[in-house]
Amino acid sequence: MGMLEVTTFDEWLTAVGKKTRNMIRRAEKSGVKVKVVELNDKLVEGIWKIYNETPIRQGRAFPHFGESLKSVGDNMALAEKVTFIGAYLDEELVGFIQIVYGDQIAIISQILSLQKHWDKALNNALLAKAVEVCATNDNRWLMYGRIGNHPSLDRFKENNGFKKYPIKRYYVPLTLKGKLSIRLGLHRDLKDILPQWLKGPLIPVFSWVSRNKALMEGRFGNRH
Repeated sequence: MGMLEVTTFDEWLTAVGKKTRNMIRRAEKSGVKVKVVELNDKLVEGIWKIYNETPIRQGRAFPHFGESLKSVGDNMALAEKVTFIGAYLDEELVGFIQIVYGDQIAIISQILSLQKHWDKALNNALLAKAVEVCATNDNRWLMYGRIGNHPSLDRFKENNGFKKYPIKRYYVPLTLKGKLSIRLGLHRDLKDILPQWLKGPLIPVFSWVSRNKALMEGRFGNRH
C-alpha cells in the first residue's frame, strides 16, 4: 500500500521537494480554490460531470463513466466517516477527493479531476489539502491505494511523499477445495502473482484491451 505518515503540513511540504511545491503553486496561480465541502446536490452534480467527462482515464476504461446522476448521489450518500475536498475554478467543481476514516488513518477513496484542466495541477492541490486536513485532525496516516501496479500513478504518489508499505495477508482454508486453491496460488490476484519485471511490459497491453473494450461497448450502447 502507498502510505504517508502525517506530522505537520509544513513538514510535508518541505519534504516533498521543489517539483511538487511548484505544481501546488501552479494550481494556485491558475485560480484553483481548494476547500472542504459538504455533500449536497450541487457537489453530487459536479462529481457526476467529472465521472462522465471521458470513458478513458490513465489509459484505461473508467468504470464510473455513464453512471446516472441518481446512482452517483445514492452511492455518495452511503459513505460514512467521510470528508469531501473540492477544487474549484470560477465556482465550478473541477476536481475532488473523497477521504474515509479508520483508526488513526485516513484513506483516499477517490481523487479525480477534469482532464481538460490537467495543466492546472488539480490533483497536486487536492492532495496538499488532504494532507493539511489530516494534520489538523491528527490522522497519523494517509493511505493512497497500491504502489507497484501503475508506473505513472506510482511516481505521482512517491513525489508526494507516499512510501510502499507491504501488508501481510493470512489465508485459512476451510475446505479441501480451499486447501487446493491455496496450494496452487489461486487465492491471490493475478497482479499480485506476477513479478514486477513482467508487470511493466504487460501494463500497456492491459490498458489497450481495457480502453478498446470500453470504446466498443460505448459504440454499441451497452454502457449503463
